[in-house]
Amino acid sequence: MCFANKKAIKQTCYLLQCDVKKTRLDTLKCIQAELKQGLLTADVEYTDMMQLWKAFWLVLYKEDKTEIQEQIAEDVAALIFETPTLKEFLEAYNLDSEGNPIGQAEQQGEEEEEQLEDDSDIKDLKKELAKMEENEEEYYEEYYEEGYEEGEEYYEEEEDFEEEEVAPAKVKVSAKKAAEPEKEEQQEEFDFVDRNLEHKGFSTLFFQCALETFAREWPTVDIHRQSKFMYMIRQTIQQAILFGLKKDEYANIIEKLDQLIFNLDLMNMLQMPQSLILHILDIWVDMIRFVSSKYENFNKDDLKNIMIPIINFTTKDITPQILAAITEDIFNEFTDLQFERTEALARFLTKELSVKELKKAKLSDYPLQNVIQALSAQKDAKNQEPLLEFAANLSEYHELFNSPEYDAAIKRNPDGTIMNQQDIDNEENNYIISRDNVKLAKRRHKKEWINHVYKMDGIVHYTKDNVNVKNYEDDYLPKKYRYLEKEQRDVGNWDDIDNDGYSIREKDQEE
Repeated sequence: MCFANKKAIKQTCYLLQCDVKKTRLDTLKCIQAELKQGLLTADVEYTDMMQLWKAFWLVLYKEDKTEIQEQIAEDVAALIFETPTLKEFLEAYNLDSEGNPIGQAEQQGEEEEEQLEDDSDIKDLKKELAKMEENEEEYYEEYYEEGYEEGEEYYEEEEDFEEEEVAPAKVKVSAKKAAEPEKEEQQEEFDFVDRNLEHKGFSTLFFQCALETFAREWPTVDIHRQSKFMYMIRQTIQQAILFGLKKDEYANIIEKLDQLIFNLDLMNMLQMPQSLILHILDIWVDMIRFVSSKYENFNKDDLKNIMIPIINFTTKDITPQILAAITEDIFNEFTDLQFERTEALARFLTKELSVKELKKAKLSDYPLQNVIQALSAQKDAKNQEPLLEFAANLSEYHELFNSPEYDAAIKRNPDGTIMNQQDIDNEENNYIISRDNVKLAKRRHKKEWINHVYKMDGIVHYTKDNVNVKNYEDDYLPKKYRYLEKEQRDVGNWDDIDNDGYSIREKDQEE
């Protein structure tokens, strides 16, 4: 049993990271089979889950075969479907939303009703005493004779009552002392329930420990092993979002991403690597398209909730590299015209509300465009310009989607299929250049030129290489060729044009 007790959990973590490959893989299969039942019965704490995720990380770290690496990453990510949610945990133990037994809650309700009745009797007694104090003389005159006659009998009954009370009181004290060991034994059960309520279920705890492990272990990964861990992170986030949508845990999953990844203060405190943030941003749009296509009930509120953490993160003082990744990889791709109507994200957008309509609408009913505008208008909000531009692009994208012009705006190949973004970039950036300029550029830039030209049918073409152009943008030809093509003129000697496409001679004359 992998989760029979604390000792078994530690033994399982040890076997996951041992040097014997077969033992590691067999232990992982055992976890897949026993995780759900084990979490419901074993007292798994936060530290146990962190140790388990550390072991998952080491399993992948020690695997060298690509196919097995991918299988391990997918299996570990899919384990979230074997973790009980808070609702499933409470149902398994017959508890209410506050962690109390359902029968006990009814009993407490009856006791509260009885207590209310007792309280009403006490109130009546207090009123009677107050009346006695106000009419003290009249009251004593009225009941003096009756009290005098029955006084002796009354005091005898009271003495008997006090004697009867002594023995039960001692019994209660001894019973209380006897019950103390039982309470100590039950305290662990109460802590077990309280921890689940605090973590909002094992599924949320599982995903939280996954994100914390990624942030902690990512700096230790060398470049040769980076790809398999990037795949694990991608699979884990995608499966968690899909799990949240299917199990009604979507809000908790997004909340953990917002708290642990898109949190600038935590990122600075933990010295979280920027490359991890960039990688998660890189998969964000793919993740949106993934869940919107895999989950039938995906709606506009789900899309808005999945974008709000990104918008909030953009309003912070983030680095230029992260801001560029958000604007290029998410904002631009969001409104990309390379999808049919049944696949475009515009089908989850609504019309932007006017100022008058916003005053009447609830904040939860705001369209995504208005949410972006509201968040960018907050005090100390950064990067307002790209956010407002994104909101405007969303409105235009929504209007275009609801017009017949949308189908005409999609670029297609000669066979009628939609042209992907890479083909569009190649079509826009590939053009023929003269042999003379090729010779000049090749002589000037030497080996670097090889990365930017290719030959097809004996004709030399210029090809945009995103990585190299970004690195060497200020060094050579892309800007020059764009300028020459735009102006449609031949300036003659290549060396008379600077990197920005301006004539060097004209600059010299102006100076």
